[in-house]
Amino acid sequence: MVDNAEHLCRTLQDFQHHDKGHLNIACTPVYANHYLMEKISQYMAENSDVTFSIKVTPWALDHIGESDLVISANACYQGYREKDLHLVRREIMQSPFIVVASPVYLARNPAPDVPADLAKHQCLFATTLTGSNDWIFTQTVKARLLKYLNRSR
Repeated sequence: MVDNAEHLCRTLQDFQHHDKGHLNIACTPVYANHYLMEKISQYMAENSDVTFSIKVTPWALDHIGESDLVISANACYQGYREKDLHLVRREIMQSPFIVVASPVYLARNPAPDVPADLAKHQCLFATTLTGSNDWIFTQTVKARLLKYLNRSR
């Protein structure tokens, strides 16, 4: 019995000296591909007793139940209130969206001067970040929401 207690003590002390274990991570593709994979690779080179499972998905928040860490991208603006998920959250980075158009498209269509002009254009949008077709534009400090309706020509 004493030997088992001593072994347990030594094992617990060993945990204090270096990292061990397994982490389940759910992460959005852009962050995983451009940042996370490199950082985990570096960490694993120095901490061989730590293993990772990484689920790369645009819907990282859907995997909260089976993840130790969730890295999610959310579109937000002043006035938008994300549903309260009772999570500990920390902003890692900000990356603004920008409106772009190909030169070929602009050769056939007049360039928009103000956000409202986009209603006359064929626009693409990804619902994985906003959950909708909302486009948010900020002029000075005031945010303006435009709901883009997909039109076919």
